[in-house]
Amino acid sequence: MSKSFFRTLHVKTMPRKWPPKMEYRTEMSELLWVMEHPGEKHPDIDYTSDTLTAERAYDIIHPYKEYIGARYDCSDFRATYLIKLAFDAKKKLDEITPDGSLNTLIRETLTGFKFWIKSPGRDSMCYYSENHLISFAALEYLTGELYPDVIFANDGLTGREHTEIAKKRIEDWLELRLKYGFSEFLSACYYPIDLVSLGYLMRYAKPCAMQTKVRAVIDLLMLDLAHHAFEGSFCGPQGRAYPGNNFRSDDKEPNIDHIIDYIWDLGTYDKKYFCSIESWLFTSTLEARKSDGTPYYEVPSAILEIGRSKEKQIVKSSTGLDLKEMGEKGLIGHEDKQIMFQLGMGALTNPEIVDNTMSFIDEFDLYSNHFLSNMRYLNIGPLRKMGLLPVLTKKLKFFTNGFALERANIYAYRTKDYKLATLQAYKPGSSGAQQTTIEAVLPGGAAVYTNHPMRTDKKDGGSPSYWGGYGIAPYAVQHENVSLITYRLPAMRRFLAPAKAVKFTHAFFPEEKFDRVLVKNNLAFCSIGNAFLALIASSPLEYLPCPLCTLLADLKDPFRRVDLIQRGRRQFWIYEMSTSEEEGSFDAFVGRISENAVAFGKNVLTYVSKGRTYRSDYGKGFWVNGEKMQLEYPRIDSRYVFAERGAEKMEIRCKSNYTINLK
Repeated sequence: MSKSFFRTLHVKTMPRKWPPKMEYRTEMSELLWVMEHPGEKHPDIDYTSDTLTAERAYDIIHPYKEYIGARYDCSDFRATYLIKLAFDAKKKLDEITPDGSLNTLIRETLTGFKFWIKSPGRDSMCYYSENHLISFAALEYLTGELYPDVIFANDGLTGREHTEIAKKRIEDWLELRLKYGFSEFLSACYYPIDLVSLGYLMRYAKPCAMQTKVRAVIDLLMLDLAHHAFEGSFCGPQGRAYPGNNFRSDDKEPNIDHIIDYIWDLGTYDKKYFCSIESWLFTSTLEARKSDGTPYYEVPSAILEIGRSKEKQIVKSSTGLDLKEMGEKGLIGHEDKQIMFQLGMGALTNPEIVDNTMSFIDEFDLYSNHFLSNMRYLNIGPLRKMGLLPVLTKKLKFFTNGFALERANIYAYRTKDYKLATLQAYKPGSSGAQQTTIEAVLPGGAAVYTNHPMRTDKKDGGSPSYWGGYGIAPYAVQHENVSLITYRLPAMRRFLAPAKAVKFTHAFFPEEKFDRVLVKNNLAFCSIGNAFLALIASSPLEYLPCPLCTLLADLKDPFRRVDLIQRGRRQFWIYEMSTSEEEGSFDAFVGRISENAVAFGKNVLTYVSKGRTYRSDYGKGFWVNGEKMQLEYPRIDSRYVFAERGAEKMEIRCKSNYTINLK
């Protein structure tokens, strides 16, 4: 062992969590709404901009100073509210505090912040996931523009210097998204964060050339919403999702559903008065107008048309990079663009990058950061000097290796009645912190999805946990309305895993949401309206009690069953969806599926349905009627859009045409 090993063992991990009294942001949202609508009365807010007192404003703003000043995790999200207040309300705040104390409070909070992981100071903020990267950079850029001549307390640089520093990181982030797409693919919880930061750069930044690329990246996010929303809910496989993002895709509460509702004018939210969650920070930007009356950003007509379409369509897409590709593209190193891509995909211990991770942590003294502190146990001098860390992490198959959000090939089948989507052959056998492999969605947005629980002692909304992420990824493949999912669960505990591999998998299958439900031996069926779903398992299915599901999934009846499991280390699930138009009746669907032939050997799953034979060979391929299916896709391939990986532009062809420039 080296001296540095023992030294880093004693580095104190900085606090990450916040006092409960400092949660949450409803009051700030209300203050921002009042400032955005001078003199107007909101039906649920007991003051207007005219009746706001200095004391009321201070009580709302000061906790943000405490939180951000303490540098708790997600301080950047709080600062996002504060900087909007700084842009929108300076004049009004000076009116109610002529001594300038409220604006001074905001200025000191923002100019005292730490905006980047390389900057001075120890803390446990997460800087580097894809959404945090753009959040911190946009904050730094805009704070610098607000206070160009102020000396920032953390590093002694001026605001003008900070704007230039942040500009480069923003440009790098934009370039990576335009070239390679999103590592946090289709994330219902983090796309809104990206959109808020990008929307701010369109609305509050001084006009600049960079905004052309900002607009293009917003276009890409809008295109994802158009392709993957179903009945107003953004649903399907995700790179980063918490259980609630999968459970609650039907209750119109998530941020992303609010954005979809606003853009496609679905009428669930009151466009003027709804302001209670982060998504409003983006939709208020969509609603705002420049001095000439034009919008800061407007969703292209062609993308709106895709989102409104009820036509049956298949969407195939590829996003992100494999770790091997990162090396080929020069994206491993300590430069901001390199480390942003690596940490943006959540890769730390993988053989390809573990040496880079360790040298980066050493250079910037990051062992005190909660998210990186456990890396101290790999700070073993002889192993590092001999270059053996990659061998070690590969040989021991570190549990954390699976957390890296590598290239995702996504297959989505959407009809007017239902949606089924799968991550094709995504890292089978690995562990996943927040990935979701498959989701079936029925009318109203009611979702069914399957995972292998990371652990049975953590059934809350976190991840990796019982419902969030997965302990072991399956080999999952899909063709049109059928998905085949094969699991091989290890007998031994994965190295560094928090628990032994659970000996069952399960499906979120909430009786309360369905019109009809039937669970019989190894078959489960449900229907909503005209849409039918069948689950076929390799072993008998049973429901387990899951009291917390009622709360997490916003269910009303605690006595209705939710948690459908099957036991066994080698097992499969088959999803098949259909409609009353195709089947005649739910009973006919049940009868047909019950007669379908299924064969399951050591690695091969074969399923015959409606004259088609589906064959999945674990890790080796997928065949339909003897034809091997391609499981790696272009950047985008749908009935409206096609672009190869590495393309310089993306052409959208609908009634309207539109081009997204990718360079």
